Amino acid sequence: MAIEHFPDWSNDNADGSYQFRAFLVNRTIVFVKESGVVEAEKVEIGFDIILKVIEYSKQAKLLIVNDFSDVKVMTVEARKVVERRNDEIAPYWDHGYLIFSQWTKVMYRLYRMLRPTNAVNTTLCDTLEDAFGRCLKFSQYKSTAAGTVNRLPFAQNLDLNRLSREELLQYAAQLQEENVQLKNHQQERIDELFKTIGRITWDDSFKPDSKNIPEDDPFYMLYTSIALLQHDVYEMVDKLKKLNRKLERKVEKRTQKIVDKELNLRSVLENNDIAIALVSKNYELIDYNSLMADLILHIWGIELQRQWNIDGFMRRLPNNDLWQVRFKEVMDGYVGIYQHNVSLGSSEHVCEIKLFPIRREAEVVGLSIFVKDITQNVMTECKLLAQNDELKKLNSELDRFVYSSAHDLRAPLTSMLGIINILKTEISLNQLDINSTQNYLNLMDRCIQKMDGFIRDIVNFSKNSRLDVVPEPIDFRELCEGIFESLHFMDSSKNIDKKVVVEGEGEFCSDYRRLNVVFNNLISNAIRYSHSFRTDPFVHIYVRYVPGSVLIEVRDNGQGIPEEHQSRVFDMFYRASAHSSGSGLGLYIVKESIAKLKGTIRVESHFDKGTSFFLDLQSL
Repeated sequence: MAIEHFPDWSNDNADGSYQFRAFLVNRTIVFVKESGVVEAEKVEIGFDIILKVIEYSKQAKLLIVNDFSDVKVMTVEARKVVERRNDEIAPYWDHGYLIFSQWTKVMYRLYRMLRPTNAVNTTLCDTLEDAFGRCLKFSQYKSTAAGTVNRLPFAQNLDLNRLSREELLQYAAQLQEENVQLKNHQQERIDELFKTIGRITWDDSFKPDSKNIPEDDPFYMLYTSIALLQHDVYEMVDKLKKLNRKLERKVEKRTQKIVDKELNLRSVLENNDIAIALVSKNYELIDYNSLMADLILHIWGIELQRQWNIDGFMRRLPNNDLWQVRFKEVMDGYVGIYQHNVSLGSSEHVCEIKLFPIRREAEVVGLSIFVKDITQNVMTECKLLAQNDELKKLNSELDRFVYSSAHDLRAPLTSMLGIINILKTEISLNQLDINSTQNYLNLMDRCIQKMDGFIRDIVNFSKNSRLDVVPEPIDFRELCEGIFESLHFMDSSKNIDKKVVVEGEGEFCSDYRRLNVVFNNLISNAIRYSHSFRTDPFVHIYVRYVPGSVLIEVRDNGQGIPEEHQSRVFDMFYRASAHSSGSGLGLYIVKESIAKLKGTIRVESHFDKGTSFFLDLQSL
């Protein structure tokens, strides 16, 4: 026989308390071996495995051999699963051969009595060999598929006329003795059954206590059925006990939760700076916190009490009619928020009063009152409004400063352009020497470039202060090399070794416009203040990716910054050298831009040796 089996056709407990194996024999017979304690979950998995085997076989009809001879217990829930899922696989069976243990055989017979239509095309077999013999000769046994019947042999005919009187008396005595033994056996079985039923009825701690009896015993079916009933009752009682314990734990937890909620509610009422009161629909005071009690006592000299009707108290309030209307609106489901000035001692306080409906499902059953002293908040708000007005004024002045600075700087540019036009006119009249004129033009051009750079610095400063940060992916190599290219025509730029070294990789997002300003300032300064006497001037940029950020160093071997100036290089309009040609805004803008990008910058410099700027930037 060709036998097939795969690992996923098995389901075994690690402790050996349950085993399930499925095999495919000759591609036409599904053989299932099950042993141990069968529970509902195991049955579900077993049906799933059988369906896998059926699908694998690719057969429309199959024979099945179920060996349950080693099954010890099948729970009630497991039997329910069998009955529920049996219809899933029934269409695939041509015939089924079943091998049972003693008590499972009785269980099957009871099932067959109750569900006869579900037991058609099945045959009970005594041994595995018998089952497979029938499978292999299915056509031969098909006519007897309704099942095997155990028949007792006929007793031999006994001719009493041929017996002597002594033999008749002996035979009668034998019959009488057998009758007595039979009665005693019957009484013994009946007593055992009554004892078992009594234990089920009266003993709360009973456990199934069954023993095997021969199948030819007249009480076999009844005795085994009672044994099955013991297991079922025990299982159901055990399940009810577990459910009861679970319910008790739930009730205990629910009770504890209610107590905890009560404590939490009391804690919420007391541990805050808001006076709180809860009022029923009939205006009875349900609960309140100590702040509310102190507030009422301080203002009106009244001690609050639970279950106290506040209707009379409301009549003493200023604007009583207004408060009556407000309370009624809240009882109708609306929310009220009001501000009132209250005299506490010698000072005036501003209180915010909030009224909310208390709902039980859709019905309003009361209202909650929240009173908070917002005097400090009002004062803070007034202060913030004043500061906001001051900031608006400062911003306006800053705008005028930027505009005036740009105007004042461009005025000389306009004058220089006029001079250039004059020079061009004189040149056209042959009144100037060309070399002298060229010198004038170069001088004015440098002045114009300087003034225009100053304007750009002011504009960059204004943009950094006002524009929002717009994160986008940054390619530092592309950014820095682009700046190197744009500064190629600066003085001495061609003689400087420029490179970008990137260590690691990762996605980094930041504001491209601000980073462009930062690196443009740092690189242009490094080129502008390179050492004119060095044979190997360089500007190197090192970028190292770390999770969530980058570490950057901009290093040069230029003139360096004297130590006494290093602490102020990031100040506005500060120049570290009297020979500086910059505006004094560049490094200040660098520092402010990096602060906007949630980063840091520091400088290390040695005079006449070089400078390094270290940047730590977070990905946005």
